[in-house]
Amino acid sequence: MRAELTADLPPPIRRSARDRYRVLVNRLFAEGQRTYAQFGYPVWPKSIQDELKTLGWTEGNPNLQGQVEALARKYIEEGARIQKEKDSKKVTLDWSGHYSA
Repeated sequence: MRAELTADLPPPIRRSARDRYRVLVNRLFAEGQRTYAQFGYPVWPKSIQDELKTLGWTEGNPNLQGQVEALARKYIEEGARIQKEKDSKKVTLDWSGHYSA
């Protein structure tokens, strides 16, 4: 029954780490570009602005590309760290090649 249900589905898309980084950068850049065109500097939501402050960026800094790259790097590194912690608790390999409980 499971095979019949999944037979017509397209294969799952597996992105590499570089592809995930590019997608994240493109999304962040598009979001920042909307307000950059309007105000001359990117206006981020409070949660993202707080992240930028911890990375050393001041509010109203017009360097959109630098902010986007810093945010993407932070999010990717944080995600990798969290995944590594989860993987360290797994005892067998699962579908993606990581360890699974």
